[in-house]
Amino acid sequence: MELQTERLILREYTMDDFDALYEIMSDAETMQHYPAPFDQARTRRWIEWNLENYQKYGWGLWAVVLKETGEFIGDCGITLQDIDGQLLPEIGYHIHKKYWRRGFAKEAARAVRDWVFENTKYDTIYSYMKYTNVASYSTALANGMKKVKEYPDPKNEISYAYAITRSEWKELKNRHLNFLFDLDQTLLNFHASEYIALKIIVTQNGFDFSDQLYEFFKTRNKELWLDLEKEKITRKQLFETRFKLLFEKYGADTSKMDLLKINSDFINEMARNGVLMDGALDFVKKLSSQIKNAQIYIITNGAVINAKGRLESTGLNQYIKETFVSEAMAYSKPAKEYFDIVLNKIAAPKENCIVIGDSLSSDMLGAKNAGLTSCWFMPQGEIEKSMKDYDIDYKADNFEELFEVLKGWAKLKESEL
Repeated sequence: MELQTERLILREYTMDDFDALYEIMSDAETMQHYPAPFDQARTRRWIEWNLENYQKYGWGLWAVVLKETGEFIGDCGITLQDIDGQLLPEIGYHIHKKYWRRGFAKEAARAVRDWVFENTKYDTIYSYMKYTNVASYSTALANGMKKVKEYPDPKNEISYAYAITRSEWKELKNRHLNFLFDLDQTLLNFHASEYIALKIIVTQNGFDFSDQLYEFFKTRNKELWLDLEKEKITRKQLFETRFKLLFEKYGADTSKMDLLKINSDFINEMARNGVLMDGALDFVKKLSSQIKNAQIYIITNGAVINAKGRLESTGLNQYIKETFVSEAMAYSKPAKEYFDIVLNKIAAPKENCIVIGDSLSSDMLGAKNAGLTSCWFMPQGEIEKSMKDYDIDYKADNFEELFEVLKGWAKLKESEL
C-alpha cells in the first residue's frame, strides 16, 4: 500500500526503518506527551505491531517519507485505540522534530483520513491525545475534526477526543472554491464588442461612423453606468440617454427616434460579437483544469442577452457554472444585495469566494460591501492607495500573474479544510 500527497509518500514499514524511527521515538522532546521515550525493544515492537496490523486489517501506521529525497521523517496512519472504553479507529502520527511546523503532520493525516473513508466502512474517525498536546488537536481541527469528548485517562491524566463523520468529510470534500469574475475588461473585451456594435447601429441609422464619435459614446456611457451604480438614474434612462446624446452629436431630432429600440438593436449586435481579452480563454481552461474544486461564475452589470450572447460567441460559456446579470436581479454591483443574491444562489460560504475584476467602483467596492476576498485585475491609477481604500486583498497585471494569485489563494483555502 502507498499513499502520495504533494510532498510526501506514505508506505508500509519495513525493519530497515528501525534506525530512523528510533531516532524519533527515543527523543524526549518528541515523546513529551508519552509516559516515556521508547527504548530499542519498544521501537522494534512498534514496527512489528504495524506489520501485524497490515496482515490483519490491511492498514496500520505507515512510514512517512519525503517525496523529493526519500528521507524517512515519521509515521502516520490508522489503528484501533481505546478511547474512553471503546475500541475506535484513530489517526495517529509522529514527525521528526526537525520537520515540525511545516504542515507535514496535517498533510499526512489528511491523506489517511481520505483513505479511510474511501477504503473502509468506518463512518467516524477519531484522534485522541493528552490534553496538553496542543499540536495534535490543532492538526485534528485543521483536518475537519471536532472535539467530541474529554475524559479522565490513566495514561494521559485527561484525554481529548476529536472526530469527523463520513457525512462531514463528504461535505468538506465537496466544498467548492468559487471564482466570481467580472465580465467586461476582465474576461471579455467590452470595448471591442462595443465598437463593432456601435458602428453597425450608427450606419444602419444613416450616419457616418468615426473613431471620434465612438470615443464620445464610450465616455458618456461609462459616466451613465457610474450614475446607475450610484442609483442616480434608472436602467431605462441610461439606455435612452446614451443614444440621445450620441445622435444629438449628429444633429438628429431624437424625439422622432425610438431610442429604446436602437438600444435593443445595439445590445443584440454586441451579443453576436463577443471579443475575448487576449489570453482569457486559455486562462479559464487552465483555472478549470488545474485548480481542484474550482467553480467559475460571472458577476456582471448589464443586459442578460448581451452578457450571455458574448459568452456563447466566444466559447467561454462552457467553463462557466452560472452567470449573474444585474438586469435579472433588481440590483447592480456594487450593492451588497447583489452579492447576497449570488451567495445565496450558489450556497457558498464567503470565505470560499473571491471576486476578480477591473473596476474599483463596481467589483472592488462590491467585494468590500459584501465582505468578500478581492483581486483587482489590471489595476490602474493610484494603486497602493486604492488597495487600502477598497480593502483589496490581491492584484494582478496579466493572466499569468492572475493564475498564480488564484492558485495561491486556492492552496490557502485547501489548507484550511
